[in-house]
Amino acid sequence: MKLLWCISGSFCNHEIVFEQIEHFVKSGYEIQCVFSNNTYTVENRFSSAKQRIDRIVKITGNKIIHTIEEAEKTGPSNQYDACIVAPATATFISKLNQGIYDDPTLLSVKSMLRNQKELILAIASNDFLGNSSVNLFQLIQKKHIYLTPVYQDDPIHKPNSLISRFDLIEETFNAALKQVQIQPLLTMKKGENI
Repeated sequence: MKLLWCISGSFCNHEIVFEQIEHFVKSGYEIQCVFSNNTYTVENRFSSAKQRIDRIVKITGNKIIHTIEEAEKTGPSNQYDACIVAPATATFISKLNQGIYDDPTLLSVKSMLRNQKELILAIASNDFLGNSSVNLFQLIQKKHIYLTPVYQDDPIHKPNSLISRFDLIEETFNAALKQVQIQPLLTMKKGENI
């Protein structure tokens, strides 16, 4: 099975997402990664752009799609069975919901949805329970879109923050292939109980 994996900002979550990509590759999936403009170019305290690029190329064995021109080809080629977006930021979710395709990740996702392929979202933002909530909640009602279960990562200091349980991406993906949304959507951090 050949999967498209789009990676947007939320740089603090890249390491755990890269581990998930590595798990999928070891499980036999062919992964083609698409980087957002920021993921491909921004230097930050978590990693350099070169470190991210080199790591993904090493894991997947594939060159990263990082331009609009390359992303546009993902639709007509119709070679991918499903698409995972992890991490998906509030900006990514808001633009996707509003039909704004000004980034390689967004254009790739548009192509996948046009081809009626399943889209699995694993989100991370300090604003998903704030201004960005309307876009998230509208988007997950649409056909072919599935959300990896979420939790509040710091309800006291960041009350608007939501993050997906990245360890549940595979379970969400497997259910999405059957056109089923796994439940519950609202969960606790791995290892925590109410």
